[in-house]
Amino acid sequence: MPYLSYEFTGLVPEQPIDTKNTFTVSETQDVSVVLVQWSYLYDNQIPAWLTYQLIATSGGQTTGEIRVDGLYTSKSTTITFNNVAAGTYKMRIYNKGAGLAYGNGHIYYH
Repeated sequence: MPYLSYEFTGLVPEQPIDTKNTFTVSETQDVSVVLVQWSYLYDNQIPAWLTYQLIATSGGQTTGEIRVDGLYTSKSTTITFNNVAAGTYKMRIYNKGAGLAYGNGHIYYH
């Protein structure tokens, strides 16, 4: 199964970041993201509050946001975008929390 890896560091509160690379879904399918995330506020590690969204760049349809709250460092969590239409996408990550956010993961698709 193909995948796209991503990483972000020091994502400022109330700011989004998009993956540098895109990926193409050949037919309607579920797209999973295995991720870790954390945040720092005043040198203290705290749970991150982030949203994840697939942004259509060619064909396809932009998805709704999936909110992930928590501190995932030693164990990952998985989110799934259901019934993603065929097309080319990038993923947008938005920091809804108070601290600088960090994370990485893999986007799995067919």
